[in-house]
Amino acid sequence: MMQKKEKQSVLWKHRTKKWVVFVAIAAVCIPAVVAVFQLKPEAEHPGRIEESSAKGMVVSVRSVEPKTCSAIITAFGEVVPQRQVTVKSQVEGQVVFLSDRLETGNLLRKGELLVQLEQSGYRLQVAEAKNRLAVAEIDVMKEEREAKDALANWQQSGLQGEPASLLVLREPQLAAARSEMEAAKASLLYAQAMLKHTEIRAPFAAVVISRNINSGEILFATDSIATVFGTERVEIRIHMAPHSWALLPESVRQAKVILFDTGQSASWQAAVVGKSYNLDGQSRLRTLILQVDHPLDRTPPLLPGTFVRAEITGRPIPHLLRIPESALTQEGLVWFVDNTKRLRKNHVEPLFYDNGFVSIPVPKRGEKGPLQVAISPNASFVEGLVVQPLSERETSDD
Repeated sequence: MMQKKEKQSVLWKHRTKKWVVFVAIAAVCIPAVVAVFQLKPEAEHPGRIEESSAKGMVVSVRSVEPKTCSAIITAFGEVVPQRQVTVKSQVEGQVVFLSDRLETGNLLRKGELLVQLEQSGYRLQVAEAKNRLAVAEIDVMKEEREAKDALANWQQSGLQGEPASLLVLREPQLAAARSEMEAAKASLLYAQAMLKHTEIRAPFAAVVISRNINSGEILFATDSIATVFGTERVEIRIHMAPHSWALLPESVRQAKVILFDTGQSASWQAAVVGKSYNLDGQSRLRTLILQVDHPLDRTPPLLPGTFVRAEITGRPIPHLLRIPESALTQEGLVWFVDNTKRLRKNHVEPLFYDNGFVSIPVPKRGEKGPLQVAISPNASFVEGLVVQPLSERETSDD
């Protein structure tokens, strides 16, 4: 009997312990569940979903209006010196002086002595020519005196008419003496020129590209001494297609031209100095000649061999839209947002590019006022799609 009571007492304590645990768990879980239900957002009203869908996706747009733009023609070319020559010897002789400045990369002044050849033989020729001229001049004076005396004697003789021979009055002898004197003068000039050619000087202000001789060598006429290029000016020949040529101003020489180095952020101003009057037989392009004076004095120097991009300001063209390059797709499409906030596409032919912008003809849409152009079109754009246009300013504010 006692054992039965003890067993019942144990069971009651065990059941009491279970209820206590259950009540404790309930006290913790029930508030948590209530809180979850209270924090659960309200289900969106079907009308709101339809309203949001009706607005469409957000599209960044820029408001643009037709205006007159000066055409910008872009072309590429290489800077080349206007003058590049190979200095050659005009006479033969041994090199007795070779300038230390005649080295690759050195700047030369116009008329600077580069090479001196042995002059003794040429000085002898000059001396002989001078002697020949002196003798010829004396002979002329003698013949002039004898011709004068012969004429006086003929007149005193009392003979009528002209002498039977011109030799009587010594006219042929005088002509021969005068001809010999002219030959002697020419011979002296030639000898002096040959002597002068023994001094080989820089033909103009230049930079040495290469030197081909050494001191002590014997040079012959037409032997190459050095190759130099002029520093006074450089040229850039750019080739343009007919449609680009049509954008140039009527007076091509007055066009503003800026050159940009494709490898660094440098620029130079150039001038148009000429143009070709024929098309290249292979490329069918026409050539425009640009020029920069004193290129090595610019900051930074414009060096021959530099590959440059030329931007030429052309004639003003009315009724154009200037839009960001990002608005033009690779397929040549520009997307607009019309007055009903729907996407409209247009195939366009870009006329020219300028600092991240592209100028295109105004599309024939029949709408008045500024046009809204999508500045970042993507693959999800569809003709007639309802969108939510957002101007660039609003986008940047967000």
